[in-house]
Amino acid sequence: MNMNEQTYQFSILTELEKQLPYYLVGVGAKYEQEPINRPFGYPDFQWIQFLEGEGVVSIQGKEKRVSPGEAILLLPNVEHKYHSLTDRWIVSWFTFGGSHIERMLQTIGLTESGFFTLSDPVILENMIEKALFILQSDQPLKGLEASAIVYTFILRLYRYVHLSQDGSFEVQHHRLKEVFSYIEEHYSRPISIADLAAVMEVSPQHFCILFKKAVKCRPFEYINTFRINKSKSLLCQHSDLKISEVASSVGYESESYFCSMFKKIEGTTPKRFKLQENGILS
Repeated sequence: MNMNEQTYQFSILTELEKQLPYYLVGVGAKYEQEPINRPFGYPDFQWIQFLEGEGVVSIQGKEKRVSPGEAILLLPNVEHKYHSLTDRWIVSWFTFGGSHIERMLQTIGLTESGFFTLSDPVILENMIEKALFILQSDQPLKGLEASAIVYTFILRLYRYVHLSQDGSFEVQHHRLKEVFSYIEEHYSRPISIADLAAVMEVSPQHFCILFKKAVKCRPFEYINTFRINKSKSLLCQHSDLKISEVASSVGYESESYFCSMFKKIEGTTPKRFKLQENGILS
């Protein structure tokens, strides 16, 4: 982008656009940042990523020196201030709102203002520049296009954002791959939370938090679903197996508990499922 061009734009939001689940308030691309001090915060959500130079950011009293490749998320009305440590401090920013924003950010685990690093800053930078182009255009429906940009931008955060304290969402999922592999290898035997936590080398309590945050269900809910899916394959492929043998093969010591869990997940009993899959029941 030519640095002589206007590098920021604010939306003129219509009443219709204010009712959208996601709307774009303003955007700045390759913007030379001036010092900011907002003791009462800003009324909308802000994403700021740092491109050139260095600065110091304070969010609710937590101060951090930031460099290119890092970013901050600021929730509405959160105290913050920042200033440059170098002659030029170039940033890009993306300000947004909407009735569904908070829920969507919670879904992907972004529940607090904070500091982040990026696995691919260019992806988000390109989206910011695209949003700037849309806001500066004469398109009659640019508010709707900007709404779609906001939605996509948040999904990109899920993929490319790294939480400073816990590692990125992608890192969490990568670490969880070892957990999924462990479950696949050991599902026919008892599995404890302590076993799974040991795979990730974290405490059982922290493991449960990470797992639910990434997978959106509790570890044993996932294990039970995995075991029941394996049992369905056995019931279909090995009609000679007894229900008790299937239960044991997928890690259930109690046939009655297996049947109860099967019905809870599949809405029918293992016996009825087996008869239906073999064409005996319609």
